[in-house]
Amino acid sequence: MQIYVKGLDHDDQLMGLAFLDVQIFVTSIRVFKNFILISDLLRSVWFVSLQEHPYKFTVIGKDLQLVSTMTGDFLVHDNSVTFVTTDRNGIMRMVDYDPTDADSLNGERLVLRTEFDLGVPVTQSRVIARRRTPEDEVAPQTQIIYGELWSRPMRSERAPHHPRCTALTPATSDGALTTIVSVKEARFKRLQLVSDQLVRNAQHVAGLNPRAYRTVKNELGKPLSKGILDGNLLEHFALQSVGRQREMMRQIGTDEVTVASDLAALGGFW
Repeated sequence: MQIYVKGLDHDDQLMGLAFLDVQIFVTSIRVFKNFILISDLLRSVWFVSLQEHPYKFTVIGKDLQLVSTMTGDFLVHDNSVTFVTTDRNGIMRMVDYDPTDADSLNGERLVLRTEFDLGVPVTQSRVIARRRTPEDEVAPQTQIIYGELWSRPMRSERAPHHPRCTALTPATSDGALTTIVSVKEARFKRLQLVSDQLVRNAQHVAGLNPRAYRTVKNELGKPLSKGILDGNLLEHFALQSVGRQREMMRQIGTDEVTVASDLAALGGFW
């Protein structure tokens, strides 16, 4: 399988400019400026650039894991970008291009930072601009929207690099939408502490552990789940009594008003 770049010559004839031999079965191609993220059904993702004068594809980095990737997208936060992928088992992964990491082999290998079980397989994804105000001409961030085809039953680290991300996952079954948005570092750390409090203090369906539901078993023998917040879990904060909210927030050194403001800042970007 090959990917071609074509353009019009002086006679308005379509001509080939560059090509790239890709892997087994390409499931998605995403373009960000002159960078391309190619997802494969068997070979995970490739990070590729297209240069001009002369036109040429360059493979910058690869994810060497054998993952059945269905979607791959760029998640942008100000001057940072990370790659978010999903596979046909509903596992979402965040991978980085980081040449300074010893495991990246000078950037040739994309580094896995976080794994998160969405609970449902993902079939489609869309990236939309996330502006701070409607008047902004330039969007400093993006958010990713996933479409889910069907649901399945609940299944019973290393610190990730920026941008931190939160997954707002609806609890519907068929045809649900999932949005992924980036979060500032200070807000992420605060909401992470809130999540820890809710795991211990909130009442969960059938007494099941929400953290175990999102944890992915891997070959490393330890979960890589600390870079993504579970929006469904954070929704339990509003269901707690005011007294319970104050008690939980006192233990982590903040207040319920600040946390409510943090949660409100995650929505409203449709």
